[in-house]
Amino acid sequence: GSKEMSHVSKLKAAITDLVCLETAADCIGMEFDRHATQFRNYGGRMTKCEGKLSVRGNKDAYEMGVEKKGEQYSLLWDNYGGAQGLVDVVGKGATKLLDEYQAALFTKHMSAKGMRVRRTTKEDGTLLMAAE
Repeated sequence: GSKEMSHVSKLKAAITDLVCLETAADCIGMEFDRHATQFRNYGGRMTKCEGKLSVRGNKDAYEMGVEKKGEQYSLLWDNYGGAQGLVDVVGKGATKLLDEYQAALFTKHMSAKGMRVRRTTKEDGTLLMAAE
């Protein structure tokens, strides 16, 4: 069996809209600092980034970095051992954060078309978005 080790990895999701990322972060209790040049991870290590997400009110939680690649952004993180509370907030595989990001994108695009957006959360926590 392989031992889990601390390392910074990149989430597969491509982020294209930082305003929607900020909305998503805010929804789950995080703050987005788009001027940050480093984010904190395992053992207080600082890793280069172009913006960071941090857990509001938890100074010990590891942070997530934002990395620009062309027109898109990637999210960097070290989720080792729950990352001092980061994983509780963003979800395993950062699914809570990414779901909120998709919801914010959907809302932005549908609102731009003059449609109303309805949001429901199923019992298992799945987010459902509908426009009318």
